[in-house]
Amino acid sequence: MADITPRNNDVLFGRGYAICAHPGNQILRCMVRAHKPLFLKTKKPEKRDIARKIVGDIQYKLGGRFLTDDPDDHVASQNGSDQKARKKDKEWIYAKAWICVDTEKAVSKVMHRLRENDKNSMENKEGEDPELLLQQMEHQLQQIHLLRQQNARSNG
Repeated sequence: MADITPRNNDVLFGRGYAICAHPGNQILRCMVRAHKPLFLKTKKPEKRDIARKIVGDIQYKLGGRFLTDDPDDHVASQNGSDQKARKKDKEWIYAKAWICVDTEKAVSKVMHRLRENDKNSMENKEGEDPELLLQQMEHQLQQIHLLRQQNARSNG
């Protein structure tokens, strides 16, 4: 199996400062925050569709992947005693072996984030318009997608 190195647009499963601070995880939190008001108003059968849209946006508009620790990474497991200290170091994530998770596992992670009762969630912030936030996020995703296309053409 080829080694996977996390990119800035990837979402990493796990805990710790380095995971939380990873740009892809920050993007996910922003997207969840933007979609949460709609998620809270939506009936149960359609809630999963919102999570699928977020996963699709990350995968197809941003080119991101959903990654988890490789359970066969023997180097990381041998250094277990250092692991707590290393989780605060952002470079730690690049020393680990990662594997892609399937789409349904990614959707489940997003569903979990959407259900979380987060003290920073949209419903607790006054003065923010959820529709405007969604429009701004969609515009940013379109810009990122266009940049990716331009880069692909210039590199190809």
